[in-house]
Amino acid sequence: MKSGGRLKPYSELGKLLDSLARRRHVRGPYNIAWRVRETTGYKVSGQTVSKCLYGQSLPRRMFIEAFCDAFELTQQERSELAWTYTYGDLPEVKARRKERKGPTIIL
Repeated sequence: MKSGGRLKPYSELGKLLDSLARRRHVRGPYNIAWRVRETTGYKVSGQTVSKCLYGQSLPRRMFIEAFCDAFELTQQERSELAWTYTYGDLPEVKARRKERKGPTIIL
């Protein structure tokens, strides 16, 4: 999605949803929506999935459940998705970001 000539990044939840779908050879919001619709019957549009990926809206709990079923997520993947849905970021990701920034020096 472009905003003022720049590409807008996915939200943390969007990155995880996209990654889980790509592991199963499904790319893009419209293909994700199609897969969820066809395998579970949950009605969702590509535009709605796109808004969720970019963080413009939070997906409903029913969509997350349908996504898990459609992509046959493992228990570990479901746990990661639940954490990210609830808190926004996995603890180890936050720790890695702090390490990259380096120590804070106060003078």
